[in-house]
Amino acid sequence: MIKEINLVRTAPKEYIPFVNIYLQSFPKTELNKNKKAANELIRELKQLQPLKGLNFSNELYVTAKAHGKWMKKKNRWEHSKINVCENLVGGIDNPRDALIELLIDEGWKNRGHRKNILNPNLTIVAVYEAYDKPVKGYSPVFIQQFK
Repeated sequence: MIKEINLVRTAPKEYIPFVNIYLQSFPKTELNKNKKAANELIRELKQLQPLKGLNFSNELYVTAKAHGKWMKKKNRWEHSKINVCENLVGGIDNPRDALIELLIDEGWKNRGHRKNILNPNLTIVAVYEAYDKPVKGYSPVFIQQFK
């Protein structure tokens, strides 16, 4: 997942074909729902200058993992209370597809997931991938934390 995050950050224009391939997997009704946000993402990637890749943080990984374990134990889908930028996505096995889902960010007017991933002021990242137990029916669950 971190490799994917860094790929879209460092080569945004080259990432567009992956978004298009992902969109082809949608049924037509689902594609129509996501099309506006997806086209917005593609326009943004075309204009985005390459960003620096993010560095892995073990400290953030510990907090992401702790939050993931808490979510699994409580079967609750919610953001942590710590002071980090955080994305949650679940039910998508492929890290690339999960990342693209966050980048499209359909249903979120502020595009907060996309903003976290493409924020030039953020420099570190950790991702906890929980495959062993679903949270609210979603498995796997990816918890991304940025600073």
